[in-house]
Amino acid sequence: MQSFLDITRFRAASTGTGSFVVSSAVQGYQTPASAGAVDGDTYRYRAENFDLSEWEVGYGVYSVATLTLTRATVLYNSNGTTSAVNFTTRPQVAVVALARDIPKTIDLEITSGVAVNVDNDASVVRVNLTASGPMILNMPLSTDKICDTLVADWKGEAGTYNITVNPSGSEKIQGRSSWVIASDYGSIYLRRVPGVGYAI
Repeated sequence: MQSFLDITRFRAASTGTGSFVVSSAVQGYQTPASAGAVDGDTYRYRAENFDLSEWEVGYGVYSVATLTLTRATVLYNSNGTTSAVNFTTRPQVAVVALARDIPKTIDLEITSGVAVNVDNDASVVRVNLTASGPMILNMPLSTDKICDTLVADWKGEAGTYNITVNPSGSEKIQGRSSWVIASDYGSIYLRRVPGVGYAI
């Protein structure tokens, strides 16, 4: 999950392909520290030189101790690759939101199946099928999920045919390896805890 900062743009301390060390704020903007950047959080960025001939969009992790934003993943750049640009002049770096960061959540209605993978952008999952057995919902990694999720038994059969919600990989739901909805019309609200799983 990405974090956001208001009106943040800074000058990097150096050129090259290394991490962006904050030198100073661009006039009219603030540095990540001034904007309240959190140590270890991930931020999207756009870095560019003065004439826009060199630019890069990606995300990195911010360090409060070193005032550094890593270039963990490059999504796009002026070279047409996903590698770090070798900036020949010190770039300006803005913390930005990309279209993929803005939740365009969907209402997912499940009307068939026994095991269903929940979409990254599903904010509501309505289990609305006449069940003939238990239902399994597989959640994506919490770091890939763009919104919290309400899972609800819409048909009123979970008391007979339980709905089991499984996190991905080694993640947990409220410390458990799965969560079971076992009452008719039951529901749970899953809040993302990136890298850990989900809280209820």
